[in-house]
Amino acid sequence: MILAFIFRPAYKWLSKKTKKERLSAVLITILVLLIILVPFGFVINEVIKESTVTFVSLKQKLAAPQTCSEQDSRVCTLWNSARGLLAEPRIKFYITDSLEKGTSFITEKLSAFVVSIPQLILGIFITIISFFYFLKDGDKFLKKVNAILPLKKANRNLLYDKFVNISKAIVFGYFITALIQGATALVGFYIVNIFFSATGIPTIGTPLLWAAVLALFSMIPVLGSAFVWVPLSAAILIEGYFQNNSKIVWGGIFLFFYGLILISQIDNVIRPIISGRRAHIHPLVIFLGIFGGLVTFGVIGIVIGPILLALLLIYIKLYEEGNL
Repeated sequence: MILAFIFRPAYKWLSKKTKKERLSAVLITILVLLIILVPFGFVINEVIKESTVTFVSLKQKLAAPQTCSEQDSRVCTLWNSARGLLAEPRIKFYITDSLEKGTSFITEKLSAFVVSIPQLILGIFITIISFFYFLKDGDKFLKKVNAILPLKKANRNLLYDKFVNISKAIVFGYFITALIQGATALVGFYIVNIFFSATGIPTIGTPLLWAAVLALFSMIPVLGSAFVWVPLSAAILIEGYFQNNSKIVWGGIFLFFYGLILISQIDNVIRPIISGRRAHIHPLVIFLGIFGGLVTFGVIGIVIGPILLALLLIYIKLYEEGNL
């Protein structure tokens, strides 16, 4: 319904050109699917290829680890000290236990995701069909809602305008925040390549691709931008060790803290501000709505939460003014 409100101007414009509402709704639905699926499919395809190459390379290196003496590099000195610490039975037990729990957790989540795939496909199908009919029959739906709402006409119009503005502001805020996070990540990736690369070879081979992937995942609350920069930092650290290059290791450390301090915090700070200003609502309302909605309703709550909270405040204001 929210997507239909956002794309309704495009649907209205196309309907005037084609003079056919059903055809216009079909074309807009196909356009939205292409906007979402084509970039997503391209990015996922490239990520799979890049990740496969990286995984195979790391697996080969781990299968045949390098040997080095403490005078070779600072990395070897640090690694040899850590290896001696890891050999202690108590620490080894804690690490093994943590790895087993981590493996069980990942296996459980993956199993739950596989089981939920049919439900996910059904949800996407329902969303597509609903989007089509909300476009085509949106006016009839709004008239029906207006007829049953126990409010004055001016207040009904106020609620409608607020609902549309808040919906657009939230979606706009997510897209803009994702672009800012992607741009910030791209700057960090280039810093790693410029200052923490060995012999002119880029540490991060395709920074633009990984920045686009990070921007994409930043819009998914369950995963977030950390789904990209944490594994990338770990891969750089491992690569630095196997190359006996402390500069690359420091690059991995830099990227980790860069992601923790800058990339991730953009999502928590800028998004409520952008959405709040565009919807003319205090950023705290958007902030509480996003996280409260996520806890209460799940992923869809990041959109529903701020809308419900903002509409509640409008109802309270109308009640206070005696306009109900």
